[in-house]
Parts: sequence; C-alpha cells; structure tokens
Amino acid sequence: MKDYRVVDYKSYFTSTFLEYDIPYFLDIKRSIHTNPLVGLVLSLLDVLTSSWSYRAVMAFLKNGLICIDGVDYLENYVVAQGIRRRKQWLDEWHYGESGWDFARLNATRQEVVSIITDFERRLHEIRAVTKRRRFSAQIC
Repeated sequence: MKDYRVVDYKSYFTSTFLEYDIPYFLDIKRSIHTNPLVGLVLSLLDVLTSSWSYRAVMAFLKNGLICIDGVDYLENYVVAQGIRRRKQWLDEWHYGESGWDFARLNATRQEVVSIITDFERRLHEIRAVTKRRRFSAQIC
C-alpha cells in the first residue's frame, strides 16, 4: 500500500479550500531563506562582511522591506562613480559631473548609511553583552 503525503496534494487542498471559503492551515516545511525579514538581515550582514560592496548594498536596498526614495538614482551614481567600499559611503558625495543632484544623493546616502551603521552598532553591542556574559559565567 502506498503512503500519501499531504504535501503531494497541497495544490489540490489549497484550491479546493479557497474555492469553498474553508479556512485551513498546511503545516509544511519551508526554507527560512524565503522569509523576507531573514533575507533583510542576511543582506545586512553581507554588507558588513563585504566592507559595503556594491552588490551587497544594492541587494539590501532592493530587498523589498526597505522603503527609501531615490534608490535607482543612487544606484546610477554609485555605478558611475565606482563606489565600492564603506569609506566611500561614509564620505559626503560631491564628485562627478555637475549634472548630479548632490543634495538628493547625499540625503539618500545618509539614510542608507544611518540604517546600516545603526545595525552595525547594535550588533557590536550584542557582541559586547555576550562576551561579558561568557566572562561572568566563567568566573562563577
């Protein structure tokens, strides 16, 4: 006799229950990486571990959970000027052709920098607390 798994019939259950307005819950395993919040945290960690690489910062900004106006304009400037590292993000931008709206770029840049550096600061605080707890546990 063949064993049947609910997962094998998930699409049938879903469509039928929706059609007849029947509330349901399917307890199936899903990858944690499909959760947008997990993706956001992982992309932030990637920004920090890659010294704010272009790829990592743009993945963070385009995650879908961050709502910052002007990200596309910012990305165009970042690509045009070859901004690739943390120090370049922290410095005020005023270089390049005069056609850029530097006030807009720097406002957006500062918003991005604020989010990332705040996360970085809080991560360091958590590490410090964890180290103190470990030290206290070793003494006791």
